[in-house]
Amino acid sequence: MKRSVLVVLVLLLSMGIAFADEYEGIYDLIVPTNYGFLTINGGLGSAGGTSASLYNQQNLIEVNAATGTFTFNVDANGNYSYYNQDETTELDLDAAGSVMVGTTNGISFTPQGDYTSYGLDINGLKGFWTAGGWANVNASTTSFTFSLFPTAGIGLGRQYNIANIYRAKLMMEYLGVTPTPEKVKAVVTVFENWPVISSRFTEDYSKDVREYWQKMADAMGIPNRVADVMTINNSQLYAYERARTTGMEYGWQAMLRANLQLEKFTTFSFGGSAGPVASIAGFVMDDALYYEADADASVTYSSSTVGLNANAGGEVIFLPDDYHWWVEAIADINLNIIPTFALGFDVSGAGHYLLNPNFETYAGLRLDDTAGFTIFAGGEIRIW
Repeated sequence: MKRSVLVVLVLLLSMGIAFADEYEGIYDLIVPTNYGFLTINGGLGSAGGTSASLYNQQNLIEVNAATGTFTFNVDANGNYSYYNQDETTELDLDAAGSVMVGTTNGISFTPQGDYTSYGLDINGLKGFWTAGGWANVNASTTSFTFSLFPTAGIGLGRQYNIANIYRAKLMMEYLGVTPTPEKVKAVVTVFENWPVISSRFTEDYSKDVREYWQKMADAMGIPNRVADVMTINNSQLYAYERARTTGMEYGWQAMLRANLQLEKFTTFSFGGSAGPVASIAGFVMDDALYYEADADASVTYSSSTVGLNANAGGEVIFLPDDYHWWVEAIADINLNIIPTFALGFDVSGAGHYLLNPNFETYAGLRLDDTAGFTIFAGGEIRIW
């Protein structure tokens, strides 16, 4: 009898390890994604009835009866977004701008972008380089200001977002579908292509939403249960368990990064920073303990002052088989070495427990350099 029990335990443990290894094999899943859109709003005042004209501050023609002033303005706001990702590159561009012409004249433009290439070979090791930044320009008939923040880096390794893998697996489990790596990959692909579907120009947005959920149901192998898939987010149990893995990543990377800062307001100013950055995330204890950590150090220059700073942070999440409870802890440490020495820290931990689907509780401790020691607790309950 004891031998039989031992055999069963070994088989169960082996199944657990095989399950973990099975999904670890798709942690590096990259879904090729490409989309872009441009929206322009505004024009000759406002449209849409009394409520719009009451609250809109840029009407085409506006006469103030009390002061006798007359204003005439034409304004427009635009937003542009483009994203392209494949196995080795990632390009993310965004820009927002506004123009006003008339009694009041002005222009505002805020572009930002980042490009990363993971095809770099550094002495036989897989590396990457990245470049980008953002800017802000404001101009009117009386003033001109701008800010420019370019950045660049080169490094080794790569981190992957695995939250959607756990989200897909969990959705299928709650829907009574047996998850497999192939099905999980198919569902994650649908998740990642939501921006592609939702950014289309259409006169009936509901069609895009229905297409998205139908694709998800098809990927799970339950094409006739679209309503069940659409409403899974309304399950308190699903939402509680999903919260345990939100934002999880896997892998490591380290790089040397440099940033510049050019600004002109009343006067012109110049600054910047450079230094190493590293991060790591993964699982231990047969995937029951998730961890992530990051650290950076930098030499900074601003307003003729040189500084030396270091920062470190991390998070640990304990994921027991019983989803009714879980524990998390986070820590952040900030150190200024020069020109003045200062140490800041914030360490906290909390336990979460689900008494029933309508009663969620938590309690924890916090220690930081300002408030000192804090005990906190709370929860959410629906009683009727």
